[in-house]
Amino acid sequence: MRQDKLEEQVNHILNYALVDEQLGALLSLIETERKEAVKGFVLKKQKVIKYTTHLTQKVIKELKRYALDNDLKDYEVMQDAIDRFLEKMYMEDK
Repeated sequence: MRQDKLEEQVNHILNYALVDEQLGALLSLIETERKEAVKGFVLKKQKVIKYTTHLTQKVIKELKRYALDNDLKDYEVMQDAIDRFLEKMYMEDK
């Protein structure tokens, strides 16, 4: 009886470990797909042209931090932000 209970507990632990491993893999896949979707949205297969502007040091620092934390290039973050801004402005004018 004790052996059966022990085996049952071990099987429970192994099942939880398997579920946890599968959940981790799924979350990793979702994060990878999200990053690829953002990159695809940002670039839209258009040629990127180098352009400079003036920003405060604080904004530049936060921009770089966000890009690094999300495995993006800083210009991809800026492109996405500007695209969204222009889209919003265009929609508000109509």
